[in-house]
Amino acid sequence: AVLLEIGRDAFTRLFKGDDRLAARFQEVVSQELLQALARTNNHLTRLVSQARIRGGRHGRQQAEALERALGGQDCRP
Repeated sequence: AVLLEIGRDAFTRLFKGDDRLAARFQEVVSQELLQALARTNNHLTRLVSQARIRGGRHGRQQAEALERALGGQDCRP
């Protein structure tokens, strides 16, 4: 993990600013969040597949619940 400690005022300027540096900061944060969401969706997809393979009533219910969670995600950039 990479950690960066910056003051509240500096963070606010980067997070809410409209200059070039703020735009780059916002882009990097957004990309990291989208990548994390994509990893989560991949994991959910694997879990749905495993639940379907397991079968039975419990497996179907689990697969349906996971599919609902997966369907609620939006990974568009």
